[in-house]
Amino acid sequence: MRDIFSIVRNKLFILLIILILGVFGGIVAILASTELARIDMIALNEIRTEVENNTEDFSQINITEYEVIVINFDGVVLYSSNTAQNKTYEHWINFALQNDKIILEFTEGRIFVTRPNENGMTVAIVLISVLIAIIVLSLISYGLYLQKSIHKPFKTLKKFATEIAKGNLDSPLLMDRENAFGAFSESFDILRLELKTAKEKEIELEKSKKELIAQLSHDIKTPIASIKAVSELLLIEKQSAKTTEKLDIITNKANEIDTLITNMFSISLDDLSQLKVNPVDVPSSHIENAIAQADYLGKIKKIKLPECLVKTDPLRLDQIIGNILNNSYKYANTEIIVKGEVAENDFSIEFADFGNGVEENELPLIMGKFFRGSNNADKEGAGLGLYICKSLLEKMNGKIDCYNTESGFSVKIFLPLS
Repeated sequence: MRDIFSIVRNKLFILLIILILGVFGGIVAILASTELARIDMIALNEIRTEVENNTEDFSQINITEYEVIVINFDGVVLYSSNTAQNKTYEHWINFALQNDKIILEFTEGRIFVTRPNENGMTVAIVLISVLIAIIVLSLISYGLYLQKSIHKPFKTLKKFATEIAKGNLDSPLLMDRENAFGAFSESFDILRLELKTAKEKEIELEKSKKELIAQLSHDIKTPIASIKAVSELLLIEKQSAKTTEKLDIITNKANEIDTLITNMFSISLDDLSQLKVNPVDVPSSHIENAIAQADYLGKIKKIKLPECLVKTDPLRLDQIIGNILNNSYKYANTEIIVKGEVAENDFSIEFADFGNGVEENELPLIMGKFFRGSNNADKEGAGLGLYICKSLLEKMNGKIDCYNTESGFSVKIFLPLS
């Protein structure tokens, strides 16, 4: 930046020097071309004759080409082209000598004639004065130009760079293409915008990363809870005939945990904001079996799904069912009725409990990220269960609906038919 400043300053200084030399050279040329008039002896004789002929009335003297002063030997001014006062004779002699006057004698006194080259000297003095004035004005203008077009914009850029270094990317750089840095101002502001965009993306990426970790952690808790509950049942029913079935559930849930953990570590940085789904054709009988396995507390008293084929991701659907049932266990802790229905384009599954439901004004919010109802302050949770269900279903072209009923609370999911 200093190099640019020096280049601009030096170029302007060189232009100013050239301008001054040009003016000075013009004055010298004018003076050199001005031919100083020689002393015309005939004209001087005519002046003396004109004065001698009008000694009786000096006011009749008619001399226009020269400036003359006529005095007598007593110093009295007898005639003057300009205003002149009476002085002593010696004063006028000294005046003529000091001002380079031509002295002519006539019968009554002296005639002082202005030399022809005196006008040329006056022109030279005026031109030199003009040159000095031009130089001074040029220097002042140059200083003001440096202040406005270079020094002030440079300070603005320096301040802008300091703010960028501090991380302040919200204040734009005012652009002025009239100054020496005009071409750079727009580039610097584009740089600011690019840095701001990159910073916002970085913040959003970090946010998505945290949300993903929270989501996966929440999903892992569901099968872990199933394992704990089934293990407790095994301790009680270890001699029961259902031991083999419970062990199968433990094995399946352990495999589910392994898959979810694999997802957590295999997702690349580019996919932090979303979990991928892989929908395939799944029969409703598989879904009915998945619901039965997810009901580790045995709260479901009735499951009857019509036969059909849906397009869904089995793993993600298991997560959705697990989240819905766990919410019912936690907040209602009642019997659960599961019903299925085939419509024209989709297959719906309703999970209905007999709890207290959700406040009507909170129903539109319960599927929001990190939202928890006002009646759940004493329950553990992150407010992500229904949000995860909604997000996964939308990725599978499905949807979810929650509503209060006369007997409790219902969650209905919709899956596209194959």
